[in-house]
Amino acid sequence: RQNNNNNNSNNNSKKKKGQENSRYKLHSTAVSQLTTNSTADDVLRAIKRAQKMHDHHDLRVIAKFLIDECDVGFAYGYRGSLLARLAVAALRWENLDVARRAIDIRRLEYRASMRPMESAAIVRGLLRLHKATEAMELLQDELSLPLEGTPLDSAENQSKI
Repeated sequence: RQNNNNNNSNNNSKKKKGQENSRYKLHSTAVSQLTTNSTADDVLRAIKRAQKMHDHHDLRVIAKFLIDECDVGFAYGYRGSLLARLAVAALRWENLDVARRAIDIRRLEYRASMRPMESAAIVRGLLRLHKATEAMELLQDELSLPLEGTPLDSAENQSKI
């Protein structure tokens, strides 16, 4: 009976190790899998390849990796840019679910480091799919312009300008 307990604890530890080092298999030969040890460049190359080759499987795998596996500090803060790139690729294929999840995470976790050119690409993708309302909401949220009718020389509005 004691041996069975040892075997069970060994099996549990193997599962934990396997879960920690999850691999996300891709069709690409250049980047065949994504792991927690993957670099931002690996993920970017995988997104570009998937977009160019119209590889829907790889897009889903990359989305699962970036959205579900990676934490806020992945790739030294470049995760927000990678999420933007993923959103653009997903919008290109009309995969609104992946795009919306990537956009939401980017907005919630990386607001301070969002780059205008990334936002512009997302807006173009939304407009291409005739999602004008979502595109305008994204613009209004990210631009954070002064409220109409408020003095432009107030401290709060000056910080926005």
